[in-house]
Amino acid sequence: MRNCSLEFLREILGGKRKYFLLHEIASVRVPVCPELTVDRILHRVKDHKEIMRYLPDLPDKGKKYIERDFLFTIVNTLDRKFFKEALAEIEANRAKKSDELETGLVEIEPSLFELIKSC
Repeated sequence: MRNCSLEFLREILGGKRKYFLLHEIASVRVPVCPELTVDRILHRVKDHKEIMRYLPDLPDKGKKYIERDFLFTIVNTLDRKFFKEALAEIEANRAKKSDELETGLVEIEPSLFELIKSC
C-alpha cells in the first residue's frame, strides 16, 4: 500500500489490524470494469469481519479512499474464489444481454421496409 496512514500503522503495530507477510499474499489481476469498482467491492465485503481487519477504517461520510490493488489483493488472499466467481458472473450476465440483443426483433415502418427492399 503506497499511501499508508500513521493511524493504520499504529493499528497494525497495536494488534487491532492484521497484516500478511509478503510470501502469504495472493496477488490478483482484475480487469477494470464497472461491475468491479473499489466502492462495489467494499460494499460486498463490509460485513466480512476477517477482511475488514486487514483494511484501514474508512470514513462513514465523505470520500472513501483505498487503493484498488491493495483492496483486491486482501480480498483475493482471504478468498481465492471471490474474483473468479465475480468475473464468471459478469461474463454470464454480459453473454445473456448479448444473446437478448442478437435475437431481438426490430420493427420497421412499412414505407421504410419497402425502401430497403428496393435497394
